[in-house]
Amino acid sequence: MRNPNRASRRRVIAGATTSMAIAMITVACGIPGEGGDDDLRSITFAVTQAAWSSSYAPLAAADELGYFEDEGLTVEWVNFPGGATSATQLQQGAADVAIAAPEPVVIGHENEEFTAEYYAMLFRRSHFGVATFEGGAVQTAADLEDARVGVVSLASNGVYVAKAIAAEAGVDPESLQFIEIGAGPQAIAALGSDTVDALSTFDSQYQTMLNAGIEVEVLESDVVSTLNAGGLMALPERLEDEPELFAAIGRAVFKGVASCERDPEECVRLLWQFDPATKSAEVSDDEALANDLSILQRRMEGSYSLEPGASQWGSHEDGTWQVFLDYMVESGQIQGDVDADDLYTDELVDMMNDWDESDL
Repeated sequence: MRNPNRASRRRVIAGATTSMAIAMITVACGIPGEGGDDDLRSITFAVTQAAWSSSYAPLAAADELGYFEDEGLTVEWVNFPGGATSATQLQQGAADVAIAAPEPVVIGHENEEFTAEYYAMLFRRSHFGVATFEGGAVQTAADLEDARVGVVSLASNGVYVAKAIAAEAGVDPESLQFIEIGAGPQAIAALGSDTVDALSTFDSQYQTMLNAGIEVEVLESDVVSTLNAGGLMALPERLEDEPELFAAIGRAVFKGVASCERDPEECVRLLWQFDPATKSAEVSDDEALANDLSILQRRMEGSYSLEPGASQWGSHEDGTWQVFLDYMVESGQIQGDVDADDLYTDELVDMMNDWDESDL
């Protein structure tokens, strides 16, 4: 059983603003990795999501199913709204491990602000893409010339993904106009107000729109299909000094992913148990389950699940990081002064996979 006090503390940190969360890490957790419940070692895990949702349900499942406790760990989960913040907190020592999108991490490496590296690939394929919607002026990538493209924020990865897809279609990416439409109901409202011609956001937002009866279709892109979306990160000196700790974290996380592949409905229910605020009170239980299940399955199939023929959780496909660097250079996000080998290590992959289905 998890300590109920730990669950309560997690919810407070998850619901705090960025500045409050950072302060609370210091007060509640002290130095990352010290203290804990009973004989468990406490770790601080920074997650890039403003609030828990079914797209991150495998992490909640790993906690609820006791996979971290099986590894001798207890987790303080800290939510941040952006990858740059999560990566910065990790780099500054306020967290032991973090999940962050690659873009700010790569930029940080080029600016010599970050040394943190990915030691486990969690999101094997990009969450982002450009989508059309019924009545929108854009129906193919070739229509993006001078288009108004809706994005969650002007700092969103959706801006760069849309530019890359436009360039791929022979459209001048600088002709695109980006409109900040937010997420959820705010984004849905924008579709009916002639504010945007197309969308460039992420998988769970598209699925939320489909659940609301809005027909959206993500455009195929050879560029985006080659991109990953990051995974578990840590400081290289800590990975070298404490490989067993970080392998243990990876095992717990991937057991959660595998459990959600096996029984996605139970995975959603475990998320609701982990954080009751994730269960919608505005619809029936059946509809809430169906909606959250559809978002989880979209993320599982589109990002978490291993590729056909792959067998090791957390592995980095050959060349995946060089492909990502090439994309960032071509989309104007970096100059290109980053070595792909500095972004990741595969030294812990075998240790993270030292378990089998009977352990679930």
